[in-house]
Amino acid sequence: MIKKEIHFFLMILVLMIIIPLASGRFFDEVYDKITGKATQTVGVNVTVGGPEIRNVYNTTASIIAAATGLSAGPLNTSIIINFSVYLGTGVANINNASATINFSKAGEALRQNASCNQFEVGTNIANYTCNVTMSWYDGSGSWAIQAFINDTNGNSGKNNSANFSVGETTGFEMGTLGWSSLAPGTTNKTSTAALRLNNTGNKNMSVNTTQVNATNLRGETTSTLALWSGNISVSWDATALKACDTSGGNETRANNLTAGNYINVTMANLTKGNYFSNDGNTGQEDFYFCIKIVGSDLTSQQYSTANEGVWTIRILLTPFFYIVYRRSKKKNHLENQGLLNIISYKNRISHE
Repeated sequence: MIKKEIHFFLMILVLMIIIPLASGRFFDEVYDKITGKATQTVGVNVTVGGPEIRNVYNTTASIIAAATGLSAGPLNTSIIINFSVYLGTGVANINNASATINFSKAGEALRQNASCNQFEVGTNIANYTCNVTMSWYDGSGSWAIQAFINDTNGNSGKNNSANFSVGETTGFEMGTLGWSSLAPGTTNKTSTAALRLNNTGNKNMSVNTTQVNATNLRGETTSTLALWSGNISVSWDATALKACDTSGGNETRANNLTAGNYINVTMANLTKGNYFSNDGNTGQEDFYFCIKIVGSDLTSQQYSTANEGVWTIRILLTPFFYIVYRRSKKKNHLENQGLLNIISYKNRISHE
């Protein structure tokens, strides 16, 4: 009898231990560990779509204005771009600070505005406007438009399907030219400074397209006396006295001027660029002049273009720029009298 009671008691004790373990998935966990199988609760955030830039609009004419001169300051053009954004989770989840537009073209500087403004808002659609600044020397041709924006979760949207075309502009302006002093009978007198040309358009002016048409600088009192244009030479090379050296080949020598004829400035060119750097290279070309012989017969009087007409400097397929050249001779020397002052602009195009 005692053995039956002990046996029954042990069965109850075993059941009391087994039932809690079973309800706690004890055996399942032991089985999983034995078989290499286990489970883990995982949470995943699912975003329903990122921002979509559906339309990009260029609302501005795409002809970049030419610069108008050093005194006017840099002349830039504002291009206005609008674009619309759709976001399925609502416009409140758009990161407005990320709205960006840029313009790109091979070989040109990237133009960009990373602070576009939201100006219209709906439930899932918002519109943005961007003002991108372009410079007068930005190249002509097709520019790609790229629009970017993010939502607050970091999802990004991009549209690069649009482009626009920039028109070509041509033009240049020039500074002044002078000599510190000139005395009768002297030779190889170079100008005190170069005649600097600034490219005010977005077209690169090719080598050997710059020409000078000079006149003789006759005395205003005695017109039979003159500084003869054939005794004046020009070069783009800043090397000492290079403007006076007319020997050598076409790519190294200076060129003699000739009254009434256009003379090419050998190897001179005028590339586009921001000439406000004023380094003699970026968007600029310097021309150096030399009076090789100052006649020993010259007397004290004014020598100018008044008798034979102004000098002309032109770059083929660009507007003409006319200049006047004056000299005075007093006490056996010639003094600077505002040499090569620009007196007029002609809106003509040379097709020669």
